[in-house]
Amino acid sequence: MNTTEMSTSDADADSLLSRFPGPVTLYPSYGKLLKPVVICLVFAAVGWLQIRDGTHPIWGWLTAIFFGVGTVVIALQLLPGANSLTLDAKGFETRVFFLRRIRSQWQNVTNFIAKPALPPAPQDMKLVWYNDSQWNGWWLARKETAMLGYNASLGGSYGQLSADTLADLMIRWQRRAQAHSSPT
Repeated sequence: MNTTEMSTSDADADSLLSRFPGPVTLYPSYGKLLKPVVICLVFAAVGWLQIRDGTHPIWGWLTAIFFGVGTVVIALQLLPGANSLTLDAKGFETRVFFLRRIRSQWQNVTNFIAKPALPPAPQDMKLVWYNDSQWNGWWLARKETAMLGYNASLGGSYGQLSADTLADLMIRWQRRAQAHSSPT
């Protein structure tokens, strides 16, 4: 990332932090999601051509179905309100595919850090990882913590923020929320 992108991202984070106690809702970058949609569409079209031409019908069907489903899944994320991250004084909420909402309280989360995503994601893709004590009783969360050191992650960087800047924003928002809620 060049210095111009970093400073823009940092300025965006500072602007968001100035809106504490919120709520502030962040949405994914549509530009970042458009590229995978186009790639999936191209591969689905290649599969369809293989079916139509009869060159590789079985591989054509597999390709068309796999990338067709990928196109739909990613395209659904482009719809307004499909995915979001909302920050407020008590915690944050992630919304996935309109339906699934996960609420985390600031007192239950620790260790926000930007680290590479797990394969098969591209090696240069980073996510914000963290620990949420509400998941400690779940066997999958225990396995993730044992393997990765973290039991949860944010599904994207939301807008123009880099994963590093989003992790920093989460840390700073959490500190402000904890200071705000502590008795004076």
